[in-house]
Amino acid sequence: MGGQGEGRLKAWIGPHAFFVDNSLELMERERILAEKYGVGFHIHLSTTGEEDIFCQEHFGISAAQKMAALGMLDHPIIAAHSVTIPADDWPLLALHPFTAVTCPSASMRAGADAAPVVGMRGAGINIALGTDNVCNSNDYDLFTEMRTLAKLASFREKQPSALPARDVLAIATAGGAKALGLADQIGDLTAGKQADLIMLDRSGIGWQPYAANDPFTALVYSIHGLQVTDTMVAGRWLLRDQQWTTLDYPTAATQLNESAKQLLKLRDHPTK
Repeated sequence: MGGQGEGRLKAWIGPHAFFVDNSLELMERERILAEKYGVGFHIHLSTTGEEDIFCQEHFGISAAQKMAALGMLDHPIIAAHSVTIPADDWPLLALHPFTAVTCPSASMRAGADAAPVVGMRGAGINIALGTDNVCNSNDYDLFTEMRTLAKLASFREKQPSALPARDVLAIATAGGAKALGLADQIGDLTAGKQADLIMLDRSGIGWQPYAANDPFTALVYSIHGLQVTDTMVAGRWLLRDQQWTTLDYPTAATQLNESAKQLLKLRDHPTK
């Protein structure tokens, strides 16, 4: 944990949700663990307002205010959803290493409200883009999420281009890097940063006509992940000419299906 290994994987504390899934005693243990290893928290927060309802009933303050009182906000927090955080708490969260991760497709599928991304961003809160788990969105395509985020923001604010395309792209890239505490290493193509990049096929319909179609608008509104032809991470090609270089996809897909069959068998015929 805490980046002590030599690989790229780093572990954070994942208590799912404060208050509704965690007692105060457990939260204190999680805080001590985060402090010991110098890591942050990944949580789900304010999907439908359950944390604020709980905290108001038991402590007379909002969830964000209680998190601050417990010292949880002193550590980096990646908060998935962040749909119903009261606007009065935005300035407090902006003072801390807190990131609201909006998951627009999952919110729509769950019948939840659109997150107040424009307002939170204007208050100084870092915003990143997520998908939630595959059961809630069925798709991990961040191009789809960018498009959905942009449209939902305009729908919520009743304003065309409430989030300009360049801002949406920044949320999907630099916003995520800042959330992880890696803004000095990844998130854009600044010289000296890690060589993380993708290449796209610009011969498709979504890019045309070149002379009139703003490339940032095309990236957000017109294309999808299947148009990625090459992917490089830390200077290493993982996808080249739409061919995996580190993964045997047919074998992996077969293994996945076999595992799914075993799980379904256990579901239908549980052992006693």
